[in-house]
Amino acid sequence: MTKKISPVEDFKPAQTQQQQEKRSESTIMQDYYENEIKKKRKNCTDILCLILFAVFIVVQVILSILIYFSGGDPKNILLPRDSSGNLCTDPKPNLFFFNLIECIGIQTLVSGCSTPTICVQECANDYYYYKIQSHRDILLNKYCRNDLLSKKYSGSVPSSVDELTYYNLAVEKICPVYTIPSKPYYGRCIPAIAAAVLDSASNVMVNDTNTNQVFQINDLGKDLNYNLIKQGTEALFKLMNIKNFTQLILEDFVSSVVLIILLLIIAAVTSFIYIVILRFILAPLIYLSLIGLVGALGFAIYYCIGRYLELKEKPPSNVELKPDIQYYLSLSYTWLVAGIIAGIILLIVLLLILVLIKRLRLAIQIIKEASKAVTSVFISLIFPVIPLILQLGFLAYFIANAVILACSGTSLFRIARNTSNQSVGSPCQQGSSPDCIFYNFGFDSSTIYDSVISFLNTYQWVPQLYNLFMLFWVEAFIIGFNQMVLAGCFGDWYWSRSKSSCILFRSLKDTLVYHLGSIAFGSLLIAICKLLRTLIQLVERRLKSATGNNRQIGCLISFLSCCCKCCLWCLEKFLKFINRNAYIMVAIYGRNFCKSARDAISLLASNPLRALVLDRVTDFILFLGRLLITAGVGVLAFYFFSRGFEIDEAFKKYFAPELHYYWVPLICVIIGTYFITKIFFTVFEMAVDTIFLCAMKDLSVNDGSEEKPYLMSKKLLKILSVKNKPPKEENKNDMNDEKI
Repeated sequence: MTKKISPVEDFKPAQTQQQQEKRSESTIMQDYYENEIKKKRKNCTDILCLILFAVFIVVQVILSILIYFSGGDPKNILLPRDSSGNLCTDPKPNLFFFNLIECIGIQTLVSGCSTPTICVQECANDYYYYKIQSHRDILLNKYCRNDLLSKKYSGSVPSSVDELTYYNLAVEKICPVYTIPSKPYYGRCIPAIAAAVLDSASNVMVNDTNTNQVFQINDLGKDLNYNLIKQGTEALFKLMNIKNFTQLILEDFVSSVVLIILLLIIAAVTSFIYIVILRFILAPLIYLSLIGLVGALGFAIYYCIGRYLELKEKPPSNVELKPDIQYYLSLSYTWLVAGIIAGIILLIVLLLILVLIKRLRLAIQIIKEASKAVTSVFISLIFPVIPLILQLGFLAYFIANAVILACSGTSLFRIARNTSNQSVGSPCQQGSSPDCIFYNFGFDSSTIYDSVISFLNTYQWVPQLYNLFMLFWVEAFIIGFNQMVLAGCFGDWYWSRSKSSCILFRSLKDTLVYHLGSIAFGSLLIAICKLLRTLIQLVERRLKSATGNNRQIGCLISFLSCCCKCCLWCLEKFLKFINRNAYIMVAIYGRNFCKSARDAISLLASNPLRALVLDRVTDFILFLGRLLITAGVGVLAFYFFSRGFEIDEAFKKYFAPELHYYWVPLICVIIGTYFITKIFFTVFEMAVDTIFLCAMKDLSVNDGSEEKPYLMSKKLLKILSVKNKPPKEENKNDMNDEKI
């Protein structure tokens, strides 16, 4: 039966082979994208991990609510408290220590100083000793624990007592034996004695002005000397760990914040310009770098051989081992060895260039494709700001939880020294004993949730550790979320060649709806690894504190800890690498985390040299960009903050502020610039990795036939030495004649 051809078809203009090929490839690409990519990736992945993550988040919220209603106040840890649990504020803002000698010892860093403390209006400005009547009255009225005194005397506290009565009060830890000249330092009374006096080992003597009798201060059986005072003061400073210039640093930051923001905006604009022009300067930059490396090695060989021939004419001398670099530079053999080493390195570099030149061209082209993708989907450069804000927000939430948890609840009291009835660290009621002093903050065990509160009081580190673990998990989750959204965006760009910014929002929707479970799985692995590293570091510190100054045991602990942390660090880096590539495969093909990780490793393992060269070239380009941008903005910031520019008086407040330490805002700008470049270059790195995996997948699933054409760009096809077969010409006779 003969097919009838309409007049319209008969007079339709003939399409060229190139147009037919282009339309055929475009149609097949769209069909492949719609059927193989878009539909198959709409599968929910790793739901169990998402449920587990949701459960942990719910527990974190419950813990936060518990912390919030516990009445925690940051002042509880910012301001000192005395042994009775009283907060040292006006009119008694200073904390007075009965006996600083009790602060000496490693236990101070673990459990705090065991000596009783009280809040006082002013620190003692002189030596006072209880055996002198006038001193005893001052001690009784100003430096004794009023709550215990009132309890002992049933509210009628005498204004003066005899020596024996006061001695008994001192034994009961109600009153101090002595005081020494002190000055307030961040709310604590610290000895104010000349350094030369403190370095001496002489005993502390005090004179009774009424009788001209000299007393040697004795702390209930132990003579007090200046060396002990110095040791106690140093131990107290270690416990406080306060920096006296913190306030000045904060003032410098506040006064220069406008200029810091302006410089960070300049860094962001520069980073974007660098990514845009990268595709135009990449090839010359790489090839010039290689030529420069070869030229530098060649010049090194020439110089070393020249120096060798010059020094060879001198009479030989015996080579000796000397700690003098000039001596070795004067030997001809030094330059001969250096020339040989430079020659070997040059040979290796030339061989690597010859072997890897094709893969280098592939890496350059993929980076160019990534630059096109990033500039085509411009909004992708802005998207990482959202995960960054989420990270900073959760970090602030973590810090608030940690601070409030550390000071939440009511005051808890512990026994400071062993007694006949109780041991050190045993819980006690406020005022029940002179040895019962303030220890920490906890929760009231009389509430309706007794079992939970009792557990938190006994193991206060557990909620802090859980809070830290959730910080690791959520931070890794947010990073993974950012990577998967970008991977889906650039995967769509490769397979569909869409130039619209809508592909980013489509990837965002697919990630939120289908793939949060896979992100939770990958981020959980990272969080566990980080938690183990943190625990090892904490155990190392505790063991070193427990062993004291034993250098042999300390070195052994450091060695074992270093080995464990190194192994975990390598594992964490490997897991991050696996996660990154697995997220790309999950975002594009919609398979679960384990299968996607296996597919990604399979693709990378089948193209190891290509992946290695691409990774090294990308690292070099991005390192160069970070270095140039950070150094440029840093130099500009240095000139501003050090007032290297002449600026009009009206603008000096904002662009040349008066600073105590100009390096404070300078460091802020440098760190901020680094993180800004990291945000921009993270997008670029994801584009490079995604396009590379897509290209390798394209090679593995397609063969260039009319049914399975390669979907990569023509330049990539040329570099990979593959091509699509032209569509077959249909036989016109077969089109005109059909058999029934």
